[in-house]
Parts: sequence; structure tokens; C-alpha cells
Amino acid sequence: MIMSYKKRKLNNRGFSLVEVLVAIVILAIISLPVLSTFSNAARINARARRTENANTAINNIIEEAKTMSLENLVNRQGQYYYAPTTDNNTYVVSDERGVSYYTGVNGEKYYIKATFDPGPYTDSDSTTDNKKNNINSAGLSVYADISSGNNFVFRDDNGDSQALSWFKSYKTDAARDKITKKTDAVVKLTYLGKNNGKLRFRQTIDVKVTYRYDTGTIYPDYVKTTTMSDYTFDALVKKEKRTVIEDGEEVTKEVDVNYISSKIEDNLKSFYMFYTPFEGESTTEHYNQESITSKLVSDKINITYDVPSEITGEIVEYSDLNVYVLEQEKVVKTSSVFESMHVDKDKVTVSKCINGAVASTPLTDKIQVYSNIKNWALKNDVNNKNVLYRMTVRVWQWKDEYNHTDKQPSADSAIATVTTTKEN
Repeated sequence: MIMSYKKRKLNNRGFSLVEVLVAIVILAIISLPVLSTFSNAARINARARRTENANTAINNIIEEAKTMSLENLVNRQGQYYYAPTTDNNTYVVSDERGVSYYTGVNGEKYYIKATFDPGPYTDSDSTTDNKKNNINSAGLSVYADISSGNNFVFRDDNGDSQALSWFKSYKTDAARDKITKKTDAVVKLTYLGKNNGKLRFRQTIDVKVTYRYDTGTIYPDYVKTTTMSDYTFDALVKKEKRTVIEDGEEVTKEVDVNYISSKIEDNLKSFYMFYTPFEGESTTEHYNQESITSKLVSDKINITYDVPSEITGEIVEYSDLNVYVLEQEKVVKTSSVFESMHVDKDKVTVSKCINGAVASTPLTDKIQVYSNIKNWALKNDVNNKNVLYRMTVRVWQWKDEYNHTDKQPSADSAIATVTTTKEN
């Protein structure tokens, strides 16, 4: 068989210059959006990393600040350095003495300011956004922490109206100014025994509010009792050297010390009471702050902190048994006069009990009562505190120009901002 092969001429023409240019243009058109996406992703990632590092710096600063007094912070007793600014409440925070910047992860430099403002929490006549520590105020930065389950919180928005309705069922024209309100709150710690070698305690809180009609006609009291859920926790055990008595002699040895404190995680809870004065109906009318007169109401508040007696063979240390009494703003219109209602500091009593019996000694510094009640700082029969700081920490990316007071950054240009509270 004869095979025949037909020669074919190979096409070696290739691409013309025009074709190559067209291909390049098409590739460029397709690639530009893709490259732009990568570029945007890189910028977003860089910004996210910068914000994350800024928040890490803020958290480190806040964590230290909450464990130290403001005096120690500004006197360079902690890890960070606080340099005062022209604002008495604001400091530039750095991690190295003599510099104005904070060095974060990967050597990134940040400009950080910390502001400690006591006004919103201590001035009963404050005109700030957090006036009167109102629980519904957007300015109450601490409330997110308060309601997180780490504390006991008492607020009764309906009790006053329920009491008024109760007395109107007996007397249709019953008036608020004829009704007295008394609140008794008991914070109780009970020793339950040992749990896996640790001392276990139960913390309970009962709040009893009694409304009484002050008239010649006798009506039954309206009583509203709130019992909060029991909470159990174990004391924190630390090995420490202490001087103890053995066989009648003093001996220094390492022993277990059991700590109970609201500053310890999964330990004691603080108690917050958001209190609204009873007298008068709140007004919603517009008023000028300057036109308001102040009035003390007849409400009484009794707070008792009941702790166990000494536990045989155990050393128990209490600290920061904190109570917060935060009076809520209430403005009442009488005729054409606007009155701001205030609880009388002398009608608020705080007692320490041991196993239900009132202690003969006054409250020790273990139990601290913070309050914005007017002139609370003048009340000397309890270990009172009238300083809660609104702590605001802001972070900016560092610029050399921030060394000049006339070139300070604006608050709204900060990378990250955290607002919380600090006790003094």
C-alpha cells in the first residue's frame, strides 16, 4: 500500500503588535478591580490591627488603674506613666518615662490620654449627661458592667405607683405627700462550710420597702419585698506568713488566708441601689436648671451588712464590701415652682451586723458606701466614699506634632475610646 503525505506549511506568524496591546489593555481592565480589592483588604487589615492593638493598650491601662489609687497612678507608682495636661483631670499615658507615646505591639506608637472625671458621679446637682446617675442615662457608663451579673442591682420602677394605687383603694384622694417611704436592705454573708478545701459562702440580699399613710385614719401599710437570688462562692486562698498563737506562744508560720472581696473574680458581689425619692409626681415640662430649688424628702433608707462571726481555725480577710446608693433625678412642679427632690443624708443609716446582731463597733473600712446623695461626704457615721471617677481612655496613632499643646488631636479622631468607672 502506498502512503501519501501532504506537506503542510507551518503557521509561524505569531501575534501582531496590535493584538498584544489589545490583550494588555484587556488584562489591565480585568486586573485593576482585583488589585484594588487586595489593596483595600490590606488597608482594612492594617486598620483593624491598629484598632485591636489600641484596645489592648486601653485594657492594660484600665486594668492597672482600677487596682490603684489615683494618687499612686499620677505619682508613678504603677507600670505606666501619667503626665498631667492643662486639664487637671486628664493625663498623657506612656510606658516609658520622659516620652509622650505608648509603644504597642510590633513597635507601633500611640498617643494615649486618660481622663478621670469625678463630676458625673459625685455632684448631686450635676448638669452633665449623667445627671443624678440616672440608670436610664446614656452617660452611666458603668451600667453595662453593673448589669453583667457581677453585682446585685436593685431598682424598683413600679413600687411607688403601686403603693399610691393601694392607698387610693381606701381613700380616692390619697396624696403622695401623706405617704412615707422606708427602705430596709440587708446584705448577708453566710458561712456554709468547706468545698474542696475552700471556705464556701452564700451571699443574699433582701430589700423591704414599706409605705405608710400618715393620717388619722388607719390604713394597712403597703409592703413590697424583693429577695434576690442566692449566690454562692468560694473564698480565695493564699499562702502567707502570719503570726499565730500555738500552745500559748506567738509563732510565725505559713498559713492559709481566705480572702473575700468584690475585687476578686468569682468572689463577693457589690450591691447597687438605684433609688428614686417618693414625694411628688415627676414633671416632664421643660425647665431651666437655674430655676430649680432643692428639697429634702422624708424617705428613710436603712442598709445592713451582715457578716459571719470568726470561723474557728480559719483566717478570713474581708475587703471592698461595697454598697452603692445612687439617687435618681426627680424634679417636681409645685404651682409654678420646680423642685429637685433629694434624700436627706441623715436619714440614711448603714449598720454592720455579725451573725444578725448589730456590731458594737462602727463600720470598719472593709465596708465602703459610695453615694451621690447630697452632702454625703459630710456624713461621718459610716465609712463613706463620694468619689467615683468616670474614666475615659482615648488612643490616637502617634504624630510628632502631639508634643505641642496647640496641636492636640480631637476626641472624635481617636482610633479607639473606652469609658468606664474607677473608684478612688
